[in-house]
Amino acid sequence: MGTSPCGRPYIPRLPVLLEELDGHRSLKGRIFTIDALHTQTKSAQLICDTYQAHYLMTIKGNQPGLYSQAESHPWDQVPVCDVQEDTSHGRMVRRELKIVTPTGALASTWPGAKQIGQLTRTAIRTKGKEPTVEVVYLITSLNAYQGPAKRINEIIRGHWAIEALHYVRDVTFGEDGNGIRIGNTPRILASFTNAAITALRLAGKTNIAEAARANHADPELIRGYLK
Repeated sequence: MGTSPCGRPYIPRLPVLLEELDGHRSLKGRIFTIDALHTQTKSAQLICDTYQAHYLMTIKGNQPGLYSQAESHPWDQVPVCDVQEDTSHGRMVRRELKIVTPTGALASTWPGAKQIGQLTRTAIRTKGKEPTVEVVYLITSLNAYQGPAKRINEIIRGHWAIEALHYVRDVTFGEDGNGIRIGNTPRILASFTNAAITALRLAGKTNIAEAARANHADPELIRGYLK
């Protein structure tokens, strides 16, 4: 593990992954959604300069200077640019996105920064529980024409949908804890896991852990799902 220009740990897997992907197909013009772990100046510069691609990064406490700059913006004076709602898993989620053009030190020091955003997610449970509110900050190399608010909101939603799938694979099916690392076996097992999750989703099951336990107790259930 190396260090970023600011002296913090830099995870080397991202450049390796980008190089592998670029070897299959040019990354020019593509958009990468990045978890907070990789929200670093070196990551941003690599994506913009080396691959001429774009990033949409989540800002969290591992970059305290960046987070402070994003959080301290007078967001209460910024109108909501886009609102999206969806209902699933027994709750309604409302996503309100505000976007502004970065100024000052943020604009001059963060590679490729064209917009910063504040996303407020309000989850309302249908069973009478208190709503939960989460505020997330974002930074992207997409300008207002390339990444209008509606598109940014949709890209973020797609990223978290993938995160949810990986969570199910790891927590419910114990994928990360599997010690098999030889040849094509991990890929084959991942394919079987995805097939099982897809079958349960198509059967209308929203609680994958509960449905998986039921099928473990009675393997014949899956036959009915696949008809």
